[in-house]
Amino acid sequence: MITLFSGEFLLVPEALDVSHNWCSHNCGYCFANLNKPDRRIDPQKLFNQITNFRSQKNEVAIMLQNNMVVTASNKTDPFAKTNNQISLPMFELFEDNKIKYSLQTRGGNGIGKFLNDICVGQKVFYISITHSEDTTRKKTEIGAPSIESRWELVDELIRLNHKVIIAYNPFWHEWIDINKELENIIKR
Repeated sequence: MITLFSGEFLLVPEALDVSHNWCSHNCGYCFANLNKPDRRIDPQKLFNQITNFRSQKNEVAIMLQNNMVVTASNKTDPFAKTNNQISLPMFELFEDNKIKYSLQTRGGNGIGKFLNDICVGQKVFYISITHSEDTTRKKTEIGAPSIESRWELVDELIRLNHKVIIAYNPFWHEWIDINKELENIIKR
């Protein structure tokens, strides 16, 4: 369901968040999966919420009626294997209903289909870079896309004229070589 972005409500530009099932990226430090291995979304309720927001009278509907942006997704990755089957039709409904949205992702399943077949116009992508080397990433983000594939995604998004925010999140000095990361950003 689309909910208030309550963790950082009014501290981030997006006031709404939509997150789905547990995240198969399986990041060992992730607040979204810890103690919530059974996280599930009801796709029908979500799709009804999206298609009927203009006739509803609740805080989320009112925000959508006033063109507030939805972040997809703060609590799970929309392109994780456990979520892309819901995310892709959701993004189609967002486009059909002219709902503004941004994306937080590490990349993964279905992002190519999203970029080629669904995405209309320029979007803002928040790409998590958590490690400088994939050897350490594999230990903490067992099912997540490689660091190299994330940088390839960044390059593709820039080529397609999307806005990209590189998020060193979480930033842990033993995982990230700041000099290498500055070089990665400068060359783009």
